[in-house]
Amino acid sequence: TKLILLDSLLQEIKMTGMPEVSEITDFLGEKLGDASGFLEVVYQEIYANHLETMMKLQTEAKADSEELLRTFSEFPEAEFKAYLQAKAHVLRKSGERSIQMREKGNKCYTKKNNAAAIKCYTDAIRFAPYCPIEDDFPRGEGNELALAYANRSAVLVQMKEYKDALVDISLALKANYPKDLRYKLLERRGRCHSVLKQKNECLQAFQDCLSSLSDSNLSAEKRQTLEDDINSQINGLQPGSDSDSTATKIHQMPQLKERNPLFPAFSTAVEIKYEDDRGRFGVATRDIPLGELVCHEDPPCFYLHEETTGLNCSHCFRRTLAPLPSPLCTENVFCSSKCQKEGMESYHVVESKFMDVLFQNGLKKKEWFLALRAVTQRPLEFFLN
Repeated sequence: TKLILLDSLLQEIKMTGMPEVSEITDFLGEKLGDASGFLEVVYQEIYANHLETMMKLQTEAKADSEELLRTFSEFPEAEFKAYLQAKAHVLRKSGERSIQMREKGNKCYTKKNNAAAIKCYTDAIRFAPYCPIEDDFPRGEGNELALAYANRSAVLVQMKEYKDALVDISLALKANYPKDLRYKLLERRGRCHSVLKQKNECLQAFQDCLSSLSDSNLSAEKRQTLEDDINSQINGLQPGSDSDSTATKIHQMPQLKERNPLFPAFSTAVEIKYEDDRGRFGVATRDIPLGELVCHEDPPCFYLHEETTGLNCSHCFRRTLAPLPSPLCTENVFCSSKCQKEGMESYHVVESKFMDVLFQNGLKKKEWFLALRAVTQRPLEFFLN
């Protein structure tokens, strides 16, 4: 991270240029608050505190990037401690912020504004304090987290997104949803399975709901009414096996039928050749039908554009109606527990410690984050070996 910041600082200096001796008084007299970004602030701080060294670099017309980086790295300001250790409160997990977003979602839900309610509940999930469950990593628990999942599941049911609702119900229960209210989620789970024609799961959910009524704070009359309603639904279940036609379909990237043994990113329909006057190029080895895939390669490094961060999955870039949160920060979301787990086991644990600070301080160039991801997606042993 510090190397990327140092390189960014170097680019800042190269773009703005070192001030002439006659301009130094005016340069140092500028208010730091007028600076366009924290790199400019650091640049001015270095000049103010290490004027003699900076003037020597200018006098000797030093332009070698590596030499300049080594010089800057010796300055304490280039440790960026004031920024990397800062608390970007507006982007950190916050129970208070989560409650605010959940209450806003409740108002939208009451007005049947489902799209706005989903967004508010998703934000409530993103900001909710998250305590990872040791034996079920990376799933987490927490009161605000559980309540936000549960409320979002209600909207998803209203939108007839039953499979997404079932995911949120399971996550809410895992997150320690209040015991006296669990009957609500279990009944909702049963209704979802009923619509999806999943008889066995439906029966189990309704039976669990009946068992949980003893923990509820319902009056005897309301409890009896609910028991009668659930028993009626159980008795109305149609005999037969569970439906498997509603299984979640995961759209996978197309794959090559036969890979070129020398250039695995291409199919055998392409031969790579080289000529002195043309360089390297591809030639078809046979007639290729319209629509046939001839090249597919996973990117060695990837990073989601900031405009879709928080909307699309940070790992596979897919957009989902009900994303899962990062356990560590609020900017990133994941489309599934699979992507959440893979991200946590790779780059995300490292990046989440300071990404909010970088975003808040205006460091948003895509190429910098790609360079950072190239490092964070690999363990330390990879570089040492």
